[in-house]
Amino acid sequence: MAPEGGCLQLKVINKRKLLTTKSILRAAAEIHLLHGQAPDDLHRRNILPILEVVHSQTCMSYTMEQFGTNLLQFSRNVNEGTRVHDTNTMKVATAILDALQHIH
Repeated sequence: MAPEGGCLQLKVINKRKLLTTKSILRAAAEIHLLHGQAPDDLHRRNILPILEVVHSQTCMSYTMEQFGTNLLQFSRNVNEGTRVHDTNTMKVATAILDALQHIH
């Protein structure tokens, strides 16, 4: 379960996009490794355990605690001049924002 008042994120995978045995095994391995694990048992601090997995005929969804900021919060921080500490994240997110502004 998520901590009291903690934000969750939802990952949804369209099962129709899992076309190869390799992609199915990769998704199954991700769930197997992360579902129900204690955060301290995982090998990297930026990897979060999967809290719950739900399947339907067309989708597979799972929840995790939200870690850090999402892209919307990140873009607001960049626009407001808030310092972002991860330089790789900053480079990638800035490139995405530039591309989105260019196509709109």
